[in-house]
Amino acid sequence: MEQQKLLWIVFALATGFLVVVAAAFILFVPPAETSVTEQSAAVVDKDVFDVTDYLKNGETPLKLEEPPDEDTSFVIGIADEEASLVPPAEQPGTEAVESAAAVPEPKPAVEVPKVSRAPEPAPVPAKPTPAKKVTITEYWIQAGSFTQRASAERARESLKEKEFDSVIFTRTINGTDYFRVRIGPYRHKAEAEKFLSYVKNISSFEGSQIFEVYVEKTL
Repeated sequence: MEQQKLLWIVFALATGFLVVVAAAFILFVPPAETSVTEQSAAVVDKDVFDVTDYLKNGETPLKLEEPPDEDTSFVIGIADEEASLVPPAEQPGTEAVESAAAVPEPKPAVEVPKVSRAPEPAPVPAKPTPAKKVTITEYWIQAGSFTQRASAERARESLKEKEFDSVIFTRTINGTDYFRVRIGPYRHKAEAEKFLSYVKNISSFEGSQIFEVYVEKTL
């Protein structure tokens, strides 16, 4: 039992010694070299104005850093652009030089030959269509033929009372005027024969008959 206690004591002392050595190594060994970024950050931190320190040490007035006398600011790319906008006569150290080679000579205008057009022919007037003459056949019902016009007028009135319209035609034969009372005209003979039967049924017109008349018409 005593040997075990001695072993535990020795183990505890060894462990404590190792802990002390590790702590001393961490505290006294110098840290590794810092990077350039950390050094620049440390320098910047020193130059930063600390408001808390100013409030604690209120006796020292706040001083603003004055800008350096020499103007070291510059802008890249603008000076060349401004110089390009200034005409050659206004740019320092340059002179406006007129050169015949710099200004291109105007090219002579090319004359386009005018094409003469032939005059358009005058419109030819349309020829009038010649009139066409045709001969047609008409059918008339002759109700009477009289040598006196008064008698022809009375016959015409009688036919009108029976609802037949008639026309008086005058014809001179051997120096004698004849007044013919006719009903029509009809285009077809069958139609004329139909109405002829009606006229013959009227008193004094039983001797009525159909006459063919050839008429020349212009179309």
